[in-house]
Amino acid sequence: MFSGEESIRVKGNAPRSQVYDQIEDALFALGDAEVDKRGNIDIIPKSSLSNFLSETTIEGSVRERGGQYIITVEYKCSLNAMGWVILVLGILLFLVGVLVLLAPMFAKDNVSQAVRKALRAME
Repeated sequence: MFSGEESIRVKGNAPRSQVYDQIEDALFALGDAEVDKRGNIDIIPKSSLSNFLSETTIEGSVRERGGQYIITVEYKCSLNAMGWVILVLGILLFLVGVLVLLAPMFAKDNVSQAVRKALRAME
């Protein structure tokens, strides 16, 4: 539903496994982070990054080029089941509200006809 991406380049002369450990430590602020041997980042987000209506997924990658590591983190925030239920109910209630607003318009037609009929009866 709503997503984004952040990327950074860092120089690194340390062995790849040590760099991956540093990346995992840095991403710990987001949740339980793990970088596999292929450079894929998987993060189980902290509960503080979601709320009772949404869920968050975070993943990314690490690529090595010319003595630099390119770290990319992608995130997506979307509605969870409760969010979808409330959205659907809200839309239905909104539509009912709009129909309620139309009720006086329909009544006006009946009143208009009744007034015309009553006035014509005086002729």
